[in-house]
Amino acid sequence: MSRKYTRKFNPIPVVDTSNGPRSERETITHLTVEVVYSKGGNIMGRHAARGWSLHVQPTTMYTTEDGVSMTRYSPRDGVRMFIHEAGRYSSGQADKAEAKAVCELRRIVEHIINTQPIEVSSALFEDIEEYVFGGAA
Repeated sequence: MSRKYTRKFNPIPVVDTSNGPRSERETITHLTVEVVYSKGGNIMGRHAARGWSLHVQPTTMYTTEDGVSMTRYSPRDGVRMFIHEAGRYSSGQADKAEAKAVCELRRIVEHIINTQPIEVSSALFEDIEEYVFGGAA
């Protein structure tokens, strides 16, 4: 198994527009955004390059009756995009990958919105890079 280095960013609040009743634990509330470094190699029979990927994942965030904050991920509903090849991990390479992630974020979020029953407010979507990365580019 490859060791990973992850940079997590502000989750994007979304509105679940699915038809029919869904419990609080099934309702998609956010899109989590991560830039992840992987050493690559042979993963599940396919070659994965060494470098950085942008992960955008639908998630459900809720609080239990006991007051415990929980996060639930929707498997196979997110998008992973390889964005920057790197021979080794370094903070400089991480900064370059983050800058490339800023450029690709809007396109990936649009794809997820088109494939999942969710919406992002138009005001937030216009400034989505600034909201998620906080002016990182």
